[in-house]
Amino acid sequence: MTEYDYGNRPKPGDNILMRLGALAEQQVKAENKVAQSKALLEKDTEALRTIKEDALPQLMDEAGVEEVTTTGGIKISVKDIIRARIPKSNPEEAFRWLTENGHGGLITQTAKVSIGDDEMLHEFGCAMKELGVQFREEKSVHHSTLRAFVTEMLNKGVPIPFKPFGVFKQRSSTVERP
Repeated sequence: MTEYDYGNRPKPGDNILMRLGALAEQQVKAENKVAQSKALLEKDTEALRTIKEDALPQLMDEAGVEEVTTTGGIKISVKDIIRARIPKSNPEEAFRWLTENGHGGLITQTAKVSIGDDEMLHEFGCAMKELGVQFREEKSVHHSTLRAFVTEMLNKGVPIPFKPFGVFKQRSSTVERP
């Protein structure tokens, strides 16, 4: 049986309200335990990020090395990671730059349409404007596609504007156990 007792089917004479109350108490305890675990995970994740992206890279830079193996056999390496994300505040600047520089194929364009009934849906393709259907055009570039593109351009020495693409370099460490 697990830590939480879900009980069996009621038998004649069982007090259902007592059993319901007991299960409700178990649910509250389980919810509290999950919330505590999530909070601990967030705290531990932030501690890991601080070591991985701040402390170890800074110390490695101070030592002037990109890779080192400790006396205990642990291999530590640091590399730059490129991050990029088109800011929601002004995406048109990024889309314009991509298009003007021959990379418009990276842009995904979608249209969302609201249609009131089946008849309008049937006639949509032929008479969208006549039917007064409103739609919203959306453009995007998938974050991993953008990151790969920016990394490739920077590696080739192609100048790209950092601000429209939210580009920043991040140092990150990798630790390999023996």
